[in-house]
Amino acid sequence: RIIRNEMKNEVTQIVYISRRKDYAMALFEVRPFDFILKPIDREELKRVFKTALRLIKKSNLSFQFNIGNTTINRLMKDILYFESNNRKIKIVTIDGAESFYGKMDDVLIQTQRHDFLYTHKSYLINYNHASAITYTQVTMSDGTVLPISQKRRKEIRDLQLRIGRREK
Repeated sequence: RIIRNEMKNEVTQIVYISRRKDYAMALFEVRPFDFILKPIDREELKRVFKTALRLIKKSNLSFQFNIGNTTINRLMKDILYFESNNRKIKIVTIDGAESFYGKMDDVLIQTQRHDFLYTHKSYLINYNHASAITYTQVTMSDGTVLPISQKRRKEIRDLQLRIGRREK
């Protein structure tokens, strides 16, 4: 609970190991990566750790943008979402927000292999920082609620299913 709620960290991969199956349902509140029952099956443990390691490696890649003559890098795992307003793009990270000039299509090119989703023509979110997704909106790990446009609702559901299958 401290990692998710107080530290606002949705990226850390948490794996619970227990003999008690009844703990599994109680853990949904902290959104663990996986739950392994004792006695531990060696192959299952390998599978879980390989998948977690792949996600961790992927999260160490960065997004690059320019503000004036300065090139800035932000870790993909730290980015919550991008918001476009005309040619100005706001990048919101776990540490705050910055703005730069650019196009959302260029942002999408850098982020498309990192579980970023267009929820609206003006918003590109990091799925790993989405703490709740409903039919019409997404709540980010910082509490920000962003809209899902009617045009993107089916696409978001399909992407959620695809990402969920890939992680298993």
